Amino acid sequence: MAWDRNDPLNVLALQLDAMLRPAADFCNGYNGPAQRAFAKHVQTLGKHVNELTVADLQAAAAFAGAELADLQQKGLI
Repeated sequence: MAWDRNDPLNVLALQLDAMLRPAADFCNGYNGPAQRAFAKHVQTLGKHVNELTVADLQAAAAFAGAELADLQQKGLI
């Protein structure tokens, strides 16, 4: 099957990939500080995992990224 950039399903697949990649990066391999920071942000939302939105996951990824940058800047990781 040839790639069709005009196929709405292909476009949606790429959009989902772009939107979810930051959150998915915290699921590949084990990075304790990143995963804990991600979970910490999700916990503050007070939602069940099944209730999380893409925006929630993106925000958690941004929070975790900032936490990691801070730890790296302090030389702790």
